[in-house]
Amino acid sequence: MSASPSNSPSFSNLQQQKSKKKTRLRIIIIGAGPTGLLLAHIFSQLQGKVEAGIEFIVLERRSWEEIARPEHGAALVIWPHTMRVLDQLGLLEGARGIGVEIDELKVCDARANEFHRLALEDWTRSLHGSNPLFFHRAEFVRLLYDSLPPSVQDKIITGKTVTDIQTIPDEEGGGVVVTCSDGTTERGDIVIGADGVHSKVREVIMQKLTKVNEPEENAAGMRGKHPFVAEFRCLFGYTTHLLPGLEPRKIYEMHSIGTSSQVFTFRDKAGFMIYQKMDRPSTLNDSPETGKTRRRYTFSDVEEFILQVGNFPVASCDKQANGTGSVKVNDLYKASCWTVLSDLHEGIVDHWHAGGAGRMVLVGDAASKQTPNMGHGWNCCVQDVVVLSNLLSALVGRKSHQDGEEAVTVEGLDVLFTEYQRTRYPLSKACLETSMHWARSHAWVSWWYWFLNRYVQTTVSPFMWATKIQPMVYGLGPQIHLGHVLNFLPERSNLKGVIPWANVSPWANEQSREEDQVQIEQGNGRLHTVQEIPSRSGVKFP
Repeated sequence: MSASPSNSPSFSNLQQQKSKKKTRLRIIIIGAGPTGLLLAHIFSQLQGKVEAGIEFIVLERRSWEEIARPEHGAALVIWPHTMRVLDQLGLLEGARGIGVEIDELKVCDARANEFHRLALEDWTRSLHGSNPLFFHRAEFVRLLYDSLPPSVQDKIITGKTVTDIQTIPDEEGGGVVVTCSDGTTERGDIVIGADGVHSKVREVIMQKLTKVNEPEENAAGMRGKHPFVAEFRCLFGYTTHLLPGLEPRKIYEMHSIGTSSQVFTFRDKAGFMIYQKMDRPSTLNDSPETGKTRRRYTFSDVEEFILQVGNFPVASCDKQANGTGSVKVNDLYKASCWTVLSDLHEGIVDHWHAGGAGRMVLVGDAASKQTPNMGHGWNCCVQDVVVLSNLLSALVGRKSHQDGEEAVTVEGLDVLFTEYQRTRYPLSKACLETSMHWARSHAWVSWWYWFLNRYVQTTVSPFMWATKIQPMVYGLGPQIHLGHVLNFLPERSNLKGVIPWANVSPWANEQSREEDQVQIEQGNGRLHTVQEIPSRSGVKFP
């Protein structure tokens, strides 16, 4: 199946089909990271809001101690469109309690010469209603889990490594069976792969597609088996305290040839990412030393990495602050409580679902992976989850169930998953491409990226913020502006800035709708600069 099929039945036609028999949609979610936990929140809210209803279970290979270990995990960023979704789920207040609003970006070069500053207050808060929120990833995961009702927490089963997924033909009752390494099985109607870049669900989908595709299509289908390539690697870490020379609530970046860095300062500590362009790219199955499918760096690898980059500055500061006028990678490393070195894979999967070959669909990093330079990765995951949840809500709760509840067939799910990928693929690909440009402009991989970073972004971007013209150089504007929200929950805080939202919940109050329409008619809606990106899913709600 292609990314945007044109010959499959419409989702609206599926909703109008006559019902067959009573059923409840049982969903098996693979992965209990932030994306899987968000799905648990959404489906627990959806339960009881539709006639047929949804049941779900979450399977996670790691233990809970591994998932939420306090000292582990990189920084996580949420932008205003994601805040709208957290607001709908009643999570935004708690998120603000543990997160930090970053108010300024400072950029220097390898000689610690600062060459750019950007006040985020003038951008995201003015245009979209809030500054970005930064989190320690483990703290955010703990918030997502702890805020679930105990009955929903019981649905999250750890220590479950998926080894196989089999589809049951519709004529035999339909469904899917997930087998785990401990011999246990789970049966449901749908499998959602929220299991990240090393997704088992994606692997099974690709296996199924190569069996049903025409021979000439097999090569294209197999591209999805190892779809991601890494040109950069990154040392992630956290410090035990805020180092002298660093101020709270800042982003410090260092840009130079082949090496760059980002430091996010919290109230009393800092998270950091040190990027390095690799001599040769690697794929997910590229580890010549061991032959394994995942490259794992050792402590000695980290020490060697620090020898290479340790003297690079990560921030320029007043000499009186620490006596040197800069904070270096070595300073961060010596003050760290946790570090991990990892390849940064990038790419997007051609096939987000198994089509007629199965009942499986991918969300988040399992479908599209980007480097963390732009801080938008999990926000894309949230958009995947929101669009898919809206479609599932429509499937089980609309007119097709007024005379009984319709059985969920592979054909019906193929239509739904195709609509999901059609809606999300263009925006996800645009976000990936923007992130790729960010990573390469920070690392000055060519004279063009050096010129773009040093002179275009620093000169043109402030003018674009001030004039409210779409900041296409940075590329975040369309993603924020076109963000989807849940169609079956109200928006509580009415978060908004100068730029109106392209998509609002049908539960939004009339005053909010009218204000957005006035803004669009007055010309503030010119943020629709990416014309080919659809702003709506194509599914009509009253």
